[in-house]
Amino acid sequence: MDKTVFLSYLRQDAEYAQRLKPILEGLGYAVVGFLDLEEGLGLSIMDVARQSLQDCGWLIVLLSNDTKDSTFIDMEIAVATRPRIALQNVDQPTPPSPGLIGVILPEHDDFTKPYYDPPNVPLRLHDRVLWEYGIMKKWTEDPATIASWLAEANERRQLFKPVATLPIEMQLKRSWRSPEVVASLEERPVLKDLMEKRTTL
Repeated sequence: MDKTVFLSYLRQDAEYAQRLKPILEGLGYAVVGFLDLEEGLGLSIMDVARQSLQDCGWLIVLLSNDTKDSTFIDMEIAVATRPRIALQNVDQPTPPSPGLIGVILPEHDDFTKPYYDPPNVPLRLHDRVLWEYGIMKKWTEDPATIASWLAEANERRQLFKPVATLPIEMQLKRSWRSPEVVASLEERPVLKDLMEKRTTL
């Protein structure tokens, strides 16, 4: 099992990433994030990021109030949770996609609540949580609790595949406020109720 964790976060939340990194390392995990990456031989920084996201064992998304509007973090979630394709002529099972953990930071509007409102987190992240692939937690610096998150996310990634469940127009748009997303939900009342249902933390 790849014991690498990719941290996804806004630059303004880098302090939390810096505090979480040594805790994860103390638990025996290697930690990488976009700001740590460097261009490789013949590879752009984006190519290196995509490869790192596809190769990691877990993706942890740090969530402040502005994270929901980040197209870059949405891309990281999309790339990391893309179902992996079996290699031809290799007699080995296809490894699962990375475990997915969303972490509500103390500054987030939902941190003090027993639930989170879906429009307050990235659309694609909520979709993965809704279909039991990803999990959502509140910020802590307790190593035992964080270890339990990683174990739970690992179990989920073994049991479930991150199949895209959103209509195609919602997969292509990366914000709850996109007109295409709003229109798509209005046309599908059952999906709208499901997607906007408050989710327990």
